[in-house]
Amino acid sequence: MAVQKQARKARLSPATYDVLLQSDVMVPMRDGVLLAADLYLPARNGRPVRGRLPAVLERTPYGKHDPDRQERHGAYYARRGYVAVIQDCRGCHASGGELDFLVQEPNDGYDTVAWILKQPWSNGKVGTFGTSYMAWVQSGLATQDPPGLACMLPNMGGWNAWDSAVRHNGAMELRFMAWAFWHSALNSSAALKPQPWLDRALHEAPDFRGWLQRMPIRQGQTQLSLVPNYERWCLELFTHADYDDYWRQPGLGIEEHLTEHADVPIYLSGGWYASRVARV
Repeated sequence: MAVQKQARKARLSPATYDVLLQSDVMVPMRDGVLLAADLYLPARNGRPVRGRLPAVLERTPYGKHDPDRQERHGAYYARRGYVAVIQDCRGCHASGGELDFLVQEPNDGYDTVAWILKQPWSNGKVGTFGTSYMAWVQSGLATQDPPGLACMLPNMGGWNAWDSAVRHNGAMELRFMAWAFWHSALNSSAALKPQPWLDRALHEAPDFRGWLQRMPIRQGQTQLSLVPNYERWCLELFTHADYDDYWRQPGLGIEEHLTEHADVPIYLSGGWYASRVARV
């Protein structure tokens, strides 16, 4: 085991640079909404290194300030000569707008890559990476074939949300309803919870297991009524049982948009089960 660990360590590229963090850089989307990104820049002596560099991008609904994400997904790459861009998805944490589960991600991803290419430190190449929701956003982005997208690493993402992810040939996977309950409480967006009592109400309301015993849930019944955009898309996932235009959108139905999909190297990683995201 010790020999295996040493071998893995030996294969890692060396850390060459220091790291300079620029927090909450606001990136404009085409509709005027601003999304917050943290930039991890390779640095020496407290200053960004000169020249144009490749970028790696992770877009997440789970909070870009997570310490593990900051170190392993941000600082790690900056120490090795990449500008790491970690962004809160629309409607999540420090970003503006409202979350619309997966549907929003293709355009927002495209606009983020376009913004990166305009930065003085960019060499015009962007690689994307991430797991689960962060894998879906990469594939949604790729359906828009953005200039500058150089490679992708989607880990445990999806291809068709109706066929084999959010639903299974139409049968609803209830953990994605659970995700709405869980994430609405987790989300620290000030716009989502303009009053302090809303956060407490979402945390202390009956858990999803209790609502399962009262299925089907309906509009206005649950704590999701306190965050109407969550209630809307949660019920859309639940009520669109047939494979219709809702599921053919590029954020949900990647395979419907293969002719437009970016032709770039992709390292696909998967497994029998994705990470557990909610307690049910």
